[in-house]
Amino acid sequence: MKSYRVAILGCRGRGTAAARAYHAHPRTEVVALCDLVQDRLDALGDELGVSARYTDLDAMMGQHQPDIVAIPTGTEFHHALALRVLEYGVHIDIEKPLCVDCQQADEVLAKAQEKNVRIAVHHQGRVGVYMQAVAKALAEGRIGALRHIHAHGKNYYGGYNLMNIGTHIINNMLKVAGPCGSVVATATTGLDHIELDAARRRGVTVLSLKGESEFLDTIHATAEHTWAILLALARRIPWAHEHAAAGGWERHRFRGRELAGRSLG
Repeated sequence: MKSYRVAILGCRGRGTAAARAYHAHPRTEVVALCDLVQDRLDALGDELGVSARYTDLDAMMGQHQPDIVAIPTGTEFHHALALRVLEYGVHIDIEKPLCVDCQQADEVLAKAQEKNVRIAVHHQGRVGVYMQAVAKALAEGRIGALRHIHAHGKNYYGGYNLMNIGTHIINNMLKVAGPCGSVVATATTGLDHIELDAARRRGVTVLSLKGESEFLDTIHATAEHTWAILLALARRIPWAHEHAAAGGWERHRFRGRELAGRSLG
């Protein structure tokens, strides 16, 4: 049975967990570690007995030719690192989400197809004990036919919850419900603009949060972010930040409007 040589790219918490798992598996061997911080390399290398430790990705790839490279880094680094690794014709195990947007993800997928290698996005929740139990109960008919799925994340701020934990949730839904046929979403209030009778005739389920007061009472971030945006616009913060980041310091251009004695909204 084939065994695989694995390199770990990024040795923080997620990288350490991935390295330990690969080290423990009988069919994988951790052959090299790569990180920009030497202390992390040494701590993990000493723990696992891996002597090949690099701060340069290309040097590691040239020396060891691994079969798989794990990329357990921050999402903002996935696109560039994945493309660099895939150029070597190596399979990658990458943390979720794959990239920060669909354009980047499509580029990574295209490169993998060009190099005839595979990408595994690290959705460990799908094979966890809870999801396995749910899938087994459904397959055995113990809870009847699947009619509806309700899911929620960890209430992270803004869109981070959808980007970060949302990928786990969607992947878990695919596990139990199969591929999605279609999605229709609207950000308006109420259902007056939707032809409910037509939707029912076509078997399209229409869901609304209008009556979900218990849930709606938990999403304070929407109101808070609205006020944050209003304040940022009134005081010209985005433009001031861009100007300062470019090395400028002409504060008089970005005073905006003070709110004392004014109404905002």
